[in-house]
Amino acid sequence: MDTSEIYRLIDRIETSNVDQIDIKDGSFEISIKKNVQSGVVTPFTNSPVMAPIPAGNSNPESGSSKEAAANPKKETVSGEALKAPLVGTFYRAAAPDEKPFVMIGQEVKKGDVIGIIEAMKMMNDIVAKEDGVITSIDAEDGEMVEFEQPLLHYQPK
Repeated sequence: MDTSEIYRLIDRIETSNVDQIDIKDGSFEISIKKNVQSGVVTPFTNSPVMAPIPAGNSNPESGSSKEAAANPKKETVSGEALKAPLVGTFYRAAAPDEKPFVMIGQEVKKGDVIGIIEAMKMMNDIVAKEDGVITSIDAEDGEMVEFEQPLLHYQPK
């Protein structure tokens, strides 16, 4: 089973009434659980609010700091969120010395690699679910991401 088949399976489970599936085929095993009522996703949907205050606004009592906290640097988030399908370390490029897979304003096609999540020493390509234009990148390179955490936002075409 390749990663695209796994992503399709995740998408199918996400839109179904099935909460868990376990597949074993020889040495290959996968277990996918959908826990909609856990509330685990909630803290991460608000993660841009925790963005650092830009340099120059270091006085927490100043009005501009309060304004920066209320309007974090990722204030222009629009479009659909592409969320992490698993927990792991997110990478924006194939290697540290290579350019990122996507940039804000870039057009992507369904199936284009937009990043990689390393989980259990395995590199998993994260692909665009549909054609669109990247409107924001919410996860930093090398950042640990949680299941369903927004990685980026895009405007579908």
